[in-house]
Amino acid sequence: MKVRYFFIYLAIVFLMSSAQGQENWVIQYRGRNIFHFQNNQMSDSSGQILFTTKANLIFSGASKQSEDILYLVRSDDILSRETGNVYSPDMREVFYTMKKGRFYLGEEFNRERLLFTIKGNSHYILGVFDGQADTLLAKISGNEWSNTGLVAGLIALNLYFGMDEKVVAAKPNIRDYADEGNIIGSIRPAWYDDYQSEWSWDGHVLKPAWGNRPEDEWTFDGKSLRPYWDYNINQEWKWDGQFFKPAWNQNTDMIFEWDGQLLHPYWEFRMEDEWIIEDGRARAKWSADSNHEWIIEGDMPIPVIALVILGFADR
Repeated sequence: MKVRYFFIYLAIVFLMSSAQGQENWVIQYRGRNIFHFQNNQMSDSSGQILFTTKANLIFSGASKQSEDILYLVRSDDILSRETGNVYSPDMREVFYTMKKGRFYLGEEFNRERLLFTIKGNSHYILGVFDGQADTLLAKISGNEWSNTGLVAGLIALNLYFGMDEKVVAAKPNIRDYADEGNIIGSIRPAWYDDYQSEWSWDGHVLKPAWGNRPEDEWTFDGKSLRPYWDYNINQEWKWDGQFFKPAWNQNTDMIFEWDGQLLHPYWEFRMEDEWIIEDGRARAKWSADSNHEWIIEGDMPIPVIALVILGFADR
């Protein structure tokens, strides 16, 4: 009986391998084929092999040698809600991030969208759009595709259209603004686009990055954090390098402690108010909700970050 199951297993493996070999699809731009994927290889219109795929690896050219690995794909389905990444071979660098058919530069999920896909009428047709301009760039069509093959196709399109350069050029450089004595830091949601929730910091005033909302502007002098235009004694906060707390309100529930990595309520355990702040990110310690993570750029003081992530900045 065991022998029988073993041969059934071999048959299944053989069929899966054969199915992978049958993968055959093209990427079209303005009615002409610019890339072709077949037998685990991506080639351009001249027939030159750009990539070869094997399992979750993408190799340079026709090679399958370990020294020629270009990308390592950690994703089961880039069209799903699960977040996937494309790493360097040593996994020390994230080149691209993928979620729900969207393709992002590095680990960013906001302005850094390179491409996004929309399924066509047929199961095996994908429209690929410019992530910045929201215009149709190309169409992927064929009999089937593997996840790694599809990633290779999106990488090829990204390089073909130079989307990396476009995204970088469109992204504000916080350090450049700092040299002008303007914005030196910003904080925004990491996993969704919401300009109303993006904040900028110029070293003195925290304010919404977009729109005119003077009621939501705050000033910080290193010790006191208070509304900039509409001063209210009950909305003033104090900071001594360790404790972030109301200046005049004696409610102990509002006292937070910073221990160098974790911001948390001082007098009682409230898991929803514990935040880890490190490496340009702020995330809820006990929540896996992607809405509870922020990207921090430039130089922002801990109490200014705390005001935003704890929900006090938006009055």
